[in-house]
Amino acid sequence: MSVDEWDTGEVPRTDIADPGQKVPVPDKLRVLVILKDVYGLSHEEIAEELGISVSAAKVRLHRGRKRLRDLLYDEDAAGHAGPETNRTDHAV
Repeated sequence: MSVDEWDTGEVPRTDIADPGQKVPVPDKLRVLVILKDVYGLSHEEIAEELGISVSAAKVRLHRGRKRLRDLLYDEDAAGHAGPETNRTDHAV
């Protein structure tokens, strides 16, 4: 796998029937989200752990979160997943 494939996020999945489908959130971005949001590491700690600059860590974290947000909203619009945003029966 080349660096260019990581940067574009178009890494083919091997565990699905259609090899032409792409990973919604590539590992390169997903790892940053997990390290920051699940494990609570700082940008500096993440950068050191992955051997990248702090600014690269921040950019990848932003891109990873955006991919997740877009994925959740796309699925919600299709009625498959995500938070319910059009509820009318508010509890009082």
